[in-house]
Amino acid sequence: MGINRRAVSDGGQAAMLVMAAVVLSVTLAFGVGALSLRAVSWSRAQSAADAAALAGARGGFTEAARAATLNGATLLEFSGRDPAGAHPPGGNWVTITVTVAIGGDTATARASNMPP
Repeated sequence: MGINRRAVSDGGQAAMLVMAAVVLSVTLAFGVGALSLRAVSWSRAQSAADAAALAGARGGFTEAARAATLNGATLLEFSGRDPAGAHPPGGNWVTITVTVAIGGDTATARASNMPP
């Protein structure tokens, strides 16, 4: 007189856990990759803006636009001003602010020819 027990199999449970871990790992890898590409794209835009602002402080709008173009960007905005009306003897101090775009990213930078 024995009790008839059904054998319960856990077969396949480990395979499902491994599959879930693989899917999670691949999803995280794509996410990190997308964030990295976004950071690189923003960095390129900021570098182009920095270069355009420095060139603009030295040579005005034309040089700012040229620097932006050489860095693969489009100059969207350019403004220059004389900070607090300060004029050095024999020259002008200016502060230049530019905004550039590369693809869908925009960046703004400011540069001045004033001594530190």
